[in-house]
Amino acid sequence: MLIQNKVGHENWGKYAALYSLCHISITLADLGLNQYLTKEIARNKNQIIETTGKILTLKLLTSATFPLCMVFIGYFLGYEIIWLKMLFIIAIIHSFIQLFGFYRAQIQGNQFFGLDALVSNLDKSILIFVSFALVYSTSGIYSYITGRILSIAIATIVILVLCYKNNLVTKPSKKLIEINSIIKLSFPFAFISLVYSVNENIDQVMIERLSQKLTNFNHSSIYSAAYRLVNAVMMYLWIILPMFFAKFSHFESNKSKNDKLIKVGTSIVYLPIALISIFALFHSRLLFIFFKNSSIVELNAMSEIFSILCLTLLLQGLFAILSTFLTSNGEEKYITKLVLVSIAFNITTNFIYIPKYGAYAASWATFGSAIIVVIGYILKILKTKTIELPIKLWVKLIVISLASYIGFYIGLTHSEMLSIILGISLFIFSTIAIKPIVIKDLKEIG
Repeated sequence: MLIQNKVGHENWGKYAALYSLCHISITLADLGLNQYLTKEIARNKNQIIETTGKILTLKLLTSATFPLCMVFIGYFLGYEIIWLKMLFIIAIIHSFIQLFGFYRAQIQGNQFFGLDALVSNLDKSILIFVSFALVYSTSGIYSYITGRILSIAIATIVILVLCYKNNLVTKPSKKLIEINSIIKLSFPFAFISLVYSVNENIDQVMIERLSQKLTNFNHSSIYSAAYRLVNAVMMYLWIILPMFFAKFSHFESNKSKNDKLIKVGTSIVYLPIALISIFALFHSRLLFIFFKNSSIVELNAMSEIFSILCLTLLLQGLFAILSTFLTSNGEEKYITKLVLVSIAFNITTNFIYIPKYGAYAASWATFGSAIIVVIGYILKILKTKTIELPIKLWVKLIVISLASYIGFYIGLTHSEMLSIILGISLFIFSTIAIKPIVIKDLKEIG
């Protein structure tokens, strides 16, 4: 937020769109090879040394050509020369990220999880120092982009040294025989990565390209500011859900335990997200206090768009555990098809409404896409009957949310502070009274 406030909404809006465009297109440089390599090394690390060398050669070639490919794509999309230069530099950042990911794949495949935990935070840790230096200087967006290149380049060198010390460095192979078969095996990983990347990043690109005639504010930058908070909340999901994925896999076809796990998981995932989302529906303006250089119109737009996106967060919190269950039970293809349908809806809606409503249209389209996915989850479970849908629990959680909503609403008629105190208090008291989490079930599933 401090960096976006520093460089201004126009520059940040372009940067956010170009970065998202690269993130979608990075499959051209990755080809699913990093995930494939992790899986194959974990299975048999002694017989994949030669394959690793071939993958490294291919990775170096694709990473080197990726920035040029992105400039071509940017030119096709109508970006001016000044922005094509920025796109080229951002693409270099993603090329480094891919090389960094290649060495992380070796670390993960060899089960060095402690080392992986260290290097996974290395890039961002370095970037934090660079960002703070930028905040207290007079530099602009290109200084920040340079900082990103430096941070990922340093992180790549460090991980290379660590891999060398642990005998994980493989020399590039000059023989690319059978590389086609490797790409075929890695393609499913590339496809899944592409689907989820498009689902997460396409809005940012489309807003920047389609809302240029709207002059009330920079819709791309405003959406980026709001969606950043969504990503921050979603980090909670990505921490919690893998644990339940492992539990579902462990219980396999034990319907009784899976039913209890669904109930416990739904409550644990939903409650924190619900409190944050309901708070944001009334007081999201407080979350954008770092934007000192923004106008009242821009601050109001950030708040309103984040409030709309919070509706999507509420759906994710209530139903994301169903996706985790389905994936753990071998329904990856179904989930992927479902996401593709939601993407098609999102893109179509964006094309129609973004030129007129900008970031607001993208926010509502995201909510509509989430509804489609949730309906798909429910229909699949009703068809397979592998678990019981926790309908009574959903009602309890909705009652807790409504109680908190009423508290925030009533308190706001007097003061902002009273609204916050009353809303949070009613949330806590109603949760204690209704007891959505059964301690007995929690102990039973471990």
